[in-house]
Amino acid sequence: MKFAKTTSFTPILNTADFGGVFHKELPLDAQGLLRPVETVAFPNTKFTVLNRISTHIIQVKTTDYPYGDRLFVDDRFLQTVSSSDPERNPVLPSPEKILNTMNSLIGTRYFWGGNCLGVPKMLELYPPQAPICDNNLKNWVFEGVDCSGLIYFATEGYTPRNTSSWIAYGESVPLEGKATSEIILALRPLDALVYPGHILFVHENHQIIESRVGRGVVLTPIETRLEELIQTQKLTLKNQGGLPGSFTVRRWHLSVM
Repeated sequence: MKFAKTTSFTPILNTADFGGVFHKELPLDAQGLLRPVETVAFPNTKFTVLNRISTHIIQVKTTDYPYGDRLFVDDRFLQTVSSSDPERNPVLPSPEKILNTMNSLIGTRYFWGGNCLGVPKMLELYPPQAPICDNNLKNWVFEGVDCSGLIYFATEGYTPRNTSSWIAYGESVPLEGKATSEIILALRPLDALVYPGHILFVHENHQIIESRVGRGVVLTPIETRLEELIQTQKLTLKNQGGLPGSFTVRRWHLSVM
């Protein structure tokens, strides 16, 4: 197997030890996050196989997730394809469809690396070796979305998967130095507010939608959320993204640029 494609939503870990992670008790960190998870590949994602690690675990790379070189999948989620088989070709949905999908996800749990509503096959391939609580059962099957996973799911895998790529995605909305009231008037649905490690989006009716650790997908009034960013988190709005102590606004959907 030199090239392969996913036949369903497929977990990608940053460790080859799938059996060690999904055995008895999940290795959650202090925030309750399952850090071995990188993301969940969409169906029809093409992989280049780099190494076979064990009977079912392979090391891969993919243009869909160009972050680091320690990416591992279970080949029971895959089918072998030729080198000429095309890459997945997502189509950007309309703003209305994206907003409707995001709206349907309100209340969905936060899951680090998550961008789907579950991978039940994990229970078949890695059955828990001890009783687990409902929350860990949901972790076991990758149920939930993280901050960039929310928009990745809503755009059907069209947009960047990590916040690091969102810093320069689309076009900057030049709002540096503006008053909060001016910022609110200038924002449009689907504008992204990005700072290192997190991303949130303008929704409809003057609200922000995002997936937050411990809270999941929630709506917050724009004014309230901006106040949190500027007053509580002490972030400054800058036109250039990625600057320490700052956030930026990106306008990225083709129909609203």
